[in-house]
Amino acid sequence: PSPRRHALDGICAEAGARLVRGSLASVDAGAAVATTAAGERIAFDDLVVAVGARGRAAFGSGLTFHGLEDAEAVHGLVQDVEIGAVDSVAFVVPAGVTWPLPLYELALLLAERARGMGVEPAISLVTPEDRPLGVFGRQASAAVAELLHDAGVVVHAAVHVRDVERGALLGMDGRPMLRAARVVTLPVLEGPAVA
Repeated sequence: PSPRRHALDGICAEAGARLVRGSLASVDAGAAVATTAAGERIAFDDLVVAVGARGRAAFGSGLTFHGLEDAEAVHGLVQDVEIGAVDSVAFVVPAGVTWPLPLYELALLLAERARGMGVEPAISLVTPEDRPLGVFGRQASAAVAELLHDAGVVVHAAVHVRDVERGALLGMDGRPMLRAARVVTLPVLEGPAVA
């Protein structure tokens, strides 16, 4: 479903907060003052900065999954796997700032769908993380690793991919380390720098 949208004006009014529309230009933590791009200085006791981020493709080729806008391309991949036109898929978590959870979900969903259709593509998940979804702690990581194993997804942990060229995953030394008929990855997230 589409995400719900809420008017910030109403939320701020209800919370007794003042909504300032604009861009954050700088923060002087010592003086406890934030300055907007328009030059307005806002004093604070506590400050939470959430500047947002934009996703950019991490590699030269492959399908970069940004979210709902790429659902049709993923659906096409699933169909190609179902009819046997694609025999291998690599899901690659790029190095840098990203949110890897959707890629794990896609790998598990594809494995389940393929099994249900009676096809057995080679599915790999390549990640720079020391262990699958390690950010969630050892117990959660172990549970995810077990799910991936049971689904037949081969995990390559602590692996950094420099680029993807025509289905070849290139290591940091530039040499191919794994090949796949299709590669699915996530965008690298980049936010604005705030002085």
